[in-house]
Amino acid sequence: MTFKSVSLTAAFALLTAVAHPAIAATQQDSVSSLRFNGELQVAQTESDESLRVLKEAFELLKAKQYDRALATFDEAIRLNDKYARAWSGRAYALYLLERYPDAIASYRTALELDPTLVHAWVWLGMALDDSGEPEAALDTYAEAIRLDANYASAWFHQGVTLGRLERYSEAIAAYDRAVLADPEYELAWLYRGILLHNAERYKEAAASLEQAVRLNPDRARTWSKLGSTFGYLKRYSQSLEALDRAIALEPDNPQSQYNRGITLENLERYQEAFDAFEKATQLAPEFISAWFKLGNTSFRLEQYTIALEAYDRAIALNENSESTWFNRGLVLASLRRYKEAIASFEETLRINPENQEAKAKIEALKEYVQQQRNTTEIV
Repeated sequence: MTFKSVSLTAAFALLTAVAHPAIAATQQDSVSSLRFNGELQVAQTESDESLRVLKEAFELLKAKQYDRALATFDEAIRLNDKYARAWSGRAYALYLLERYPDAIASYRTALELDPTLVHAWVWLGMALDDSGEPEAALDTYAEAIRLDANYASAWFHQGVTLGRLERYSEAIAAYDRAVLADPEYELAWLYRGILLHNAERYKEAAASLEQAVRLNPDRARTWSKLGSTFGYLKRYSQSLEALDRAIALEPDNPQSQYNRGITLENLERYQEAFDAFEKATQLAPEFISAWFKLGNTSFRLEQYTIALEAYDRAIALNENSESTWFNRGLVLASLRRYKEAIASFEETLRINPENQEAKAKIEALKEYVQQQRNTTEIV
């Protein structure tokens, strides 16, 4: 699913909470709360009964009782099947139930009845995106923007879909328009910051993420990404502060533990970095980068057996990592297990035949082993 975050101009405004990605995968967002904005008092010709039923349906959405909300929207439509907002509400309940084809059909009905419902165009785009039709989704966001160029949610979701299509520059531009239209749009600042970070525009990313944490200081994911961004800027004290905030909010977030380890490693606080990477591997046993970094810090601490175990775990998860095989060779050489070290460096060359360091290590080790053999024979 995409992001359950829509600013409605019709019945209610939807606020969201974004789950953090454990390592590389973004988890689906969930609805945190709904808020009536007073514009539910519409269409004076509507009967008191139909308005009462419609209000009840939105209250059920607010309470996350989506099946009951759907049934109540159906009742509102039975009372007046020409009421576009009832159809759009019904569609949103279907969307939250992940019944995307049914949601799309209901959105289309709502828009046939009232093509000016900007929020319905945005919702339709979300459903199309989640149904695997991102290009069609972009068309609906464009229609929403044509109707209201300052509709922040349309720009935001356009950015989400463009990001999914790996059209990152366009996505950033869409997020720019979202925060211009609504400077308090926390999620837009967050996702803008993430894309700027990924584009290595770290100063801009930090500024965007700082806006996000100002608006919502309780989102661990934002603090974690901000901490990582500060690390790239070599602002290590601020990086640790941000990561500590993230971990205080979500102690079991392996990405935050990993990011903290990176910063501590850069500060040459290797034992603390070791502890952070170890925690990350405990929380996410398939976190390859954490195993690799655990191996590196163990090696620096001269804990060679632990380092070897960590590299072996990383290789078990990805046997084609050139740097892991190379570092594993260094550890084996430190343990005086020279034949195994040579074999590890040879694996490095299997992956990258042009690795000159690995070639040099193999030559040096073979020469050393031969010298040792010659010395033994002389004795």
